[in-house]
Amino acid sequence: MKSLLDIQQETQRLEDGIREIVRGLETLQEDLEEMRSSDRAPETDYERIERLAGQIRLEGHPLGGLQDERVCRLYLEMLLQIVRMDPEQETAERRLAWIQGLNLQAGTDRTLEEMHTQSFQTDSRTMGEFAEALPEACRECFLVDALVIANLCGCANAETLEYLAGLGEILEITGERLRELSLFARTMLSRSTSGMGRADLEALLEAAWRFGYYLEEDIVRQAVEDLRHVAVALQVEDTEDFRWKAAQLQTVEQGDIIAVYRAKKPKTCTDYFQLFKMQEKENHPEQSRTILRADVSGTLYQFRLDHIIYGVIGHRMDRKEAIREWVKGGKK
Repeated sequence: MKSLLDIQQETQRLEDGIREIVRGLETLQEDLEEMRSSDRAPETDYERIERLAGQIRLEGHPLGGLQDERVCRLYLEMLLQIVRMDPEQETAERRLAWIQGLNLQAGTDRTLEEMHTQSFQTDSRTMGEFAEALPEACRECFLVDALVIANLCGCANAETLEYLAGLGEILEITGERLRELSLFARTMLSRSTSGMGRADLEALLEAAWRFGYYLEEDIVRQAVEDLRHVAVALQVEDTEDFRWKAAQLQTVEQGDIIAVYRAKKPKTCTDYFQLFKMQEKENHPEQSRTILRADVSGTLYQFRLDHIIYGVIGHRMDRKEAIREWVKGGKK
């Protein structure tokens, strides 16, 4: 399993490749033609690949709903170019198995062996045909597939990164969006969200809406939990005139006022000093109020549990009952 550092380093390599190699369709077509060193696929154990493909679950993949046989065939042939860029046998077989899993979803009338052989005939006309024929709604889906296949066996090589950067440009995917798709693919392969920042976790969950067939439920659940932040946790008996300034399920930004209250008079001078020192005050003629602000941005979930007022900021995909159970388990 790759570490977060490995994921970040590969993401940086991809970003560097995008910046350094500004490629258009013409250049990529020329490179593809240069790769045509053979007109036939090398010896491959397709029976073993079929068995490996049977272990891959891709139910719900958009290829299953794409009715155009020609577009499905082109889609798979473009993915097969990645196999050609790294011919090491074990790596190639694992990638071929994944592509066969996609072929089963697409339901084409071509065998993997036929398409693999055909992919060695790919030329500039094929690439142009693909770029023109692929529906816009399938472009990011294709790039996610390409990124997953490229990184199945670890770090994609420089030629493959160049190919992916060129495909992103041709399909009009921005460099920032390609970085987000790359993060999604690598998280899916590493099966871990450990160490990810809020921005990356949010990007991951946004991608999960579209590519949920790739992301296991426990990864999504972990990302949602990682985004939870307890902004309010007050004993009811210690407060007076508590008021929410943000509504239930409201989207709040960092620094927004989410609640105000009056604290009951501390029992000792030391307690009062600490309260004065740590809390921000809003002056009122009758009595000062304590202001509570959002430390992070997100969706605000409000509830009471065991005589404590809670305000948890999380992702919009979260659920209040799930957060209550999370708090009960002491994970705050």
